[in-house]
Amino acid sequence: MQPYTCKSIHERVLSELQMGLKYGCPVEDFLTGFAIHFRGWRSIYFNPERKGFLGVAPTALLQSLVQTKRWSEGDFQIFLSQYCPLVCGHGNIPLKLQLSYCVWLLWAPNCLASLYYVTIPSLCLLRGISLFPKILSQWSFPFIYLFMATSAYSAGEFIWCGGTLRGWWNDQRMWIYRRTTSFLFGFLDNILRLLGISKSAFVVTAKVADDDVSKRYLLKIDQLRKC
Repeated sequence: MQPYTCKSIHERVLSELQMGLKYGCPVEDFLTGFAIHFRGWRSIYFNPERKGFLGVAPTALLQSLVQTKRWSEGDFQIFLSQYCPLVCGHGNIPLKLQLSYCVWLLWAPNCLASLYYVTIPSLCLLRGISLFPKILSQWSFPFIYLFMATSAYSAGEFIWCGGTLRGWWNDQRMWIYRRTTSFLFGFLDNILRLLGISKSAFVVTAKVADDDVSKRYLLKIDQLRKC
């Protein structure tokens, strides 16, 4: 699990470690969680039936993208800093934990692969250039297996965690939105920051929505759909 910090949970932990929240980054909770792991603490997965702490997440598409942009920008900023788990965590935390951190820290540059995937195949299709084997070819089986296996595993995990098949499908669509918008702007902001053109800013995410947006969210209706 990503070690996000909650004041009510980690107040005692931070006092015992004689440290506070790590500021100076758009994702101070992520950086603080890494510092706790760096000092030898371990995370466990604990999901009781009675929820002890509940958070509030944005239900509107625009606000969700704004929040994800801040996360991707801050995560990539950590990866490029002295606190990169592959550098700072070397010899202090297990390699598998270092790589687990990188799944989130590399959200922003993931936009490059996503943009390539949504543009190049379309251009090749218009020019009649084949990128994949024909559907009846034996060389297409690895592609079909990979697509079906990853989709089935992802859907199964989503449903096992209490979601629905429709919710999983909407989540897949959201990842496309995030990778081509939030991750892209988070990546560009990091480049501008490294060039000294701009500075990081903490954008507060609005988590209050009107009745219409809340109703569409409860019904799992995408905001880009008319019905």
